[in-house]
Amino acid sequence: MLKIGLVGSAYLIEKHIDSIIKSINFELVGYYNVNANNGSKLPTSIKNQYEFYDLNELLHQTQLIYLFSLPEDIRMSVTIQIIKSANHLLVDKSNIKSTIEAKQLLDLAEEAGVITQMSNISALSPLYKASKEYLTQPILIESVTNIHYKNKSAYLLNDLLSDELSMIINTVNANLKKVTTIGVDVSNRFPEVINALLEFDNGCNASITINTVADDDKKNIIFYTAGGTTAIDFLDNKIKKVYALDNQQDFSEKEVKIMDSSQLCVELTAVSESIKQQKSLSIDLHDMLKIHEILNKISEKLKINLSLVQD
Repeated sequence: MLKIGLVGSAYLIEKHIDSIIKSINFELVGYYNVNANNGSKLPTSIKNQYEFYDLNELLHQTQLIYLFSLPEDIRMSVTIQIIKSANHLLVDKSNIKSTIEAKQLLDLAEEAGVITQMSNISALSPLYKASKEYLTQPILIESVTNIHYKNKSAYLLNDLLSDELSMIINTVNANLKKVTTIGVDVSNRFPEVINALLEFDNGCNASITINTVADDDKKNIIFYTAGGTTAIDFLDNKIKKVYALDNQQDFSEKEVKIMDSSQLCVELTAVSESIKQQKSLSIDLHDMLKIHEILNKISEKLKINLSLVQD
C-alpha cells in the first residue's frame, strides 16, 4: 500500500479524507492544513490520529501527496517543497498557471525522479474514461461550456479552457498547427464569451466555446469520427454514441455505460498504476506544459494574459 498524505485547505481535506481512509490501495499517513487560522471540522478522533502541524514531518513519512488547490501566495512554494521531498504528487491543475511554472516543476520532478499527475481535470473523469475507446482518430471536436459567474477573471477562463484542452490533447495526439480565436466582452474587462478553433497537423479541428454569461449551464463535448459521434454531457452524466450501421446509410444510438466510480477513485487508481510502472500513464506535467503553451497562443490572439503570470 502506498503511504499518502493530504495537503490543502480544511474544507477540501474534509471533503476527501473519508474516501482515502477507506481506500484499499492507500494508507493515509495524515494531512496538513495550509491555513491554520481556518481549522477543520473533522471529528477529534480523526484530528488526533491524522493531523500534522509540520509539513516537513508529513513529507518524511509519505510516498505520495494529494495536493489540493492552494492560495495564490503559497501554491508554487508548497508544490516545489513536495517535489523536492521526493514524494510522488497528485496536484490540482489550478496550482499551475503558466508555461514557466509548468516547465520549472517538470524539471524538478524529473530531477527528483517522481511521478506527477494532475487532478480535478476532465480528462480523468469517469465520463471521459468510459468514452476513450470510441475516440480513435477524431476529425472534429466541439466543446461547449456555459456557466454563469458573477466574479469573472482571467483565472476563471484559464481554468475552464485548461479543462477542455486536457481532453482534446489527450485524444488528438498531434501537433498544434494553427489557433483562431474570437472573444466577446459583454460587461467586463475580460472576454466573457470565447471561441478558440485549434487546427492540428493530422487534420483534426477542435472548437472550444466558453460562455460565462449564459442563462443556462452546460458542459458538453462531442467527438466526430469517421464512424459516428460520441457526445459527453458532464452535467447530466451521460454519454451518447451515434454510429453508422453496416450499410453505411443508417445510424443507431446507444448510451455508453459509465464506470461506477468517483473521479477521486479514477485519479488515485491512475497515479497508483503510474507509480508501480514508474512512468506516467495519465495527464502529467508534460501535458500541463502543452496546455499552457496552447493557452499562450489563445492569449496572444485575444490580446489578454490568461495566466496573469508573466512568462
